[in-house]
Amino acid sequence: MSEQGIDCQVTGGWMDSFGYNLAPEDGAAWSRFINEYLWTATESLDQMAPLVTVPMQDGANAAEIFRVKR
Repeated sequence: MSEQGIDCQVTGGWMDSFGYNLAPEDGAAWSRFINEYLWTATESLDQMAPLVTVPMQDGANAAEIFRVKR
């Protein structure tokens, strides 16, 4: 990445893996799981940033998950 002049790569899952088709509480649990994995996988890599997800099927859950990791 450095040789190519790339400072940071955002990495995440496929849109299908974000769980938007799950029931609201299941979607919230899935978002927490995948986000924790992405944070853990990228936290020691200065040039990597996680593309986290929120359960778009439920605004209150989405806001809560967004607020937790900021």
